[in-house]
Formats: sequence, structure tokens, C-alpha cells
Amino acid sequence: MRLRETSGGAMVFVILMLCLLAVLSTGFLTMIQAACRSGAENGRYARSLVMARSVHQSVCRRLEEAEWLADEEETKEIYGEGETEDVKAEIRILVLPEEDQAEVSTEVSCGGFHFSFFTRIPVEEREG
Repeated sequence: MRLRETSGGAMVFVILMLCLLAVLSTGFLTMIQAACRSGAENGRYARSLVMARSVHQSVCRRLEEAEWLADEEETKEIYGEGETEDVKAEIRILVLPEEDQAEVSTEVSCGGFHFSFFTRIPVEEREG
């Protein structure tokens, strides 16, 4: 009779350990799944930020190369917007000849995120 009680107690112990292992592994898999989702979201944000910054920087580079800015005598505001499949940009350029600079404000929506950038560009007379 003692033999059966011992083996029955061991069986209960094994079943409890298996249940504990199942619960712990399910929790571990849930944590891994949440971390993967978070990593994917962080990657999507990083790609969107790079795209938005690229839009803003390309506008700023074009303005730095523009010769007509130095010819302006009064404050001038230029507004433009554009949209592709997943990127929407609104750009505002304010030319301030009395301060010898132009201000570029860019609002970019990309990948479900919204970014705002602002840059001041010095306006200089160019020779040649």
C-alpha cells in the first residue's frame, strides 16, 4: 500500500511541475511576442523619421543653392505641399532679407507618425 501512495504522490508532483512549466513557457512566449511587436514598431518609427528628415533636408539644400534668395528685398512667404502613397509634406519658407536669412518649416506625416522640422538658412550674395 505504501508503494502506491509514494508513486501517486510522485505522479501528482510530476503533473504539477508540467503545469508550472506550461504556464511559465506561455508567459515567456507572450513576452517574446510583445518584444517583437515593440521592435517592429520602433523600426517603423526609425524608417519614418529618416524619410521625414530627408524631405526637410532636401528642401534646405535646394534653398542654400538658390541664388534668387539674395535678390529679395522684402519679406516673402512660400507655401507648398506634396503627397505620395505614404508621405505627406507641408513646407513653409519665409524669406527675411532684413535678417539675411530664410526660415524653413516642414511638417511631414509618414508611416502613421508626424514630424516637424525648423531650420534657419543664412542668405548670402553669391559671386559668379
